[in-house]
Amino acid sequence: MEKLNMILCDDERIERVLIRKQLDKYMETTHMQAVITECSSGEAFLQKIKSLTADIVLLDIYMPDMTGIDLARALRAMGQRSQIIFITSGNEYAAEAFEVGTLSYLQKPVLYEKFRSVMDLALQHYARTRSIDIYMNREVWKIYISDITYFETYSRKLIIHTKANDYTTYMTLGKMLEQLPTGEFIRISRFEVVSLCKIRTLDSRIVVLKDGKELQISARYADDVSSAYLAYRSKF
Repeated sequence: MEKLNMILCDDERIERVLIRKQLDKYMETTHMQAVITECSSGEAFLQKIKSLTADIVLLDIYMPDMTGIDLARALRAMGQRSQIIFITSGNEYAAEAFEVGTLSYLQKPVLYEKFRSVMDLALQHYARTRSIDIYMNREVWKIYISDITYFETYSRKLIIHTKANDYTTYMTLGKMLEQLPTGEFIRISRFEVVSLCKIRTLDSRIVVLKDGKELQISARYADDVSSAYLAYRSKF
């Protein structure tokens, strides 16, 4: 499993210790790998998320400088799709919490079984919010993996197609595949790679994407495409 970035923010040290123990136990039993950053204030949290993409965020709500709701809103304003879990002592902010796309709202003290269930759910949702960074027009662009339909090489450039936009960068297909999760993309020709979850139908030589786009499958890759698609479909 790839390594996640997590942020734990609570102004009370003892609460951070207790939550961290639950996190460590969960990571040990599930073999999850993560870099966990602890923050003791909202200001420290905001400084951290300027320089990293947070996959899972655990927030207290009642903090002296700003509330966890404020921090969640700031996170969303930055365009981050982090899985937000509130762990707090009251429930009066529950309605507001879910307005910012909260995954769960846990009240202290949290039993481990409940914590484990919520973390399982967070990992499931995380699978849809993974991203890669590319360079385009001298800027760094974040592309969410779940948005990619396919990508292709053209005149030494890599074109990444998503439902909303196309992105062009200088990168080989091989280098791009190294950044993507195993078993979710398949090469259909020397020049094209397709997201398995974006396939509507395929036969021995044609793949039809869910947006109606049709792509040719090279004879060299036909057997691998068929096997990969069957293996992918068998998971559901």
